[in-house]
Amino acid sequence: TRLPEEIKQRHLDCAILSFLPPENDFESTPVARDELVLIASPQHRLASQSRIWIRDLSSELVIAHQTTSPSRDKVTEAFRRSHTAPTATKEAASIEEITRLVAANVGVGFVPLSCAQEEVERRELVVIPVEDFHHERRLWAVRRRTNAHSRAAQAFLQVIMKMAEKLSQGGLQSHLAQGVET
Repeated sequence: TRLPEEIKQRHLDCAILSFLPPENDFESTPVARDELVLIASPQHRLASQSRIWIRDLSSELVIAHQTTSPSRDKVTEAFRRSHTAPTATKEAASIEEITRLVAANVGVGFVPLSCAQEEVERRELVVIPVEDFHHERRLWAVRRRTNAHSRAAQAFLQVIMKMAEKLSQGGLQSHLAQGVET
């Protein structure tokens, strides 16, 4: 992703990332945990299943984010471990596009629960438990490693830390539904 470079170039003070940048130029603070889940339209043939296996997706169109990420790699590895592959994959430019296509019953997709929570609550999407797949990611507040942060950046990090504390006390799903973006 380009966000770490934007922080290095001082175009951004801070970013919320789902990975730790490999460079030592950053300080990172854990903010929240989020689970990667399989979503489908309520009309999809698998929607009524209480749980499935990765191999059950072999005849499906799986919609994935076009950008390589640790989460996408985990899904790819799960298919490889199951010695199966989806019939087809379609790449989408954003997680929002994935949820729209899945809601339109074009295919199924793996997305962070926080990114589909509202659609699930409105019953536009369903989460289908996958017995042999579990991936939880951590969200990080990342900024340059320096003692010279702006007051706005320091205040923003304090707000993030307060939200992180509430998340750890009150549970991820209820707070994510209140607006933590990934």
